[in-house]
Amino acid sequence: MLVLVSQRNGRILTIAAPPDDPRLAEYLEVLHHLPAREYSPLRGIVVETINGEPATVSPFLPAFRDLFDVAVDMKGVSLFRRVERQHRAISRS
Repeated sequence: MLVLVSQRNGRILTIAAPPDDPRLAEYLEVLHHLPAREYSPLRGIVVETINGEPATVSPFLPAFRDLFDVAVDMKGVSLFRRVERQHRAISRS
C-alpha cells in the first residue's frame, strides 16, 4: 500500500495514514534524504499542503516536530535536518 506521496520536493504531501499511526515516523523517514543527500541537498523542505489542507494547521505537524527542526510561517511548514548538538565541557583552570 502506498502511504506517502511527495510532489514538488515535498511541497505537496499526501499521507494515506492517520496522524496517530504508530508507523508514521517510519513513513516520513523518506523525507530525510532531501536535505541530507550528497548531491544538491535542499537547505530545507517547505511543505505547503498535506492531504490538500494547509500544512500549518495539519494534524501531522506534531509528527514532523518529532523528526525535524520545524519552522512554521505564512508559506508553510519548513523542515530542516535535525542537527545533534554536542555540548562541550568548559574546563576552568
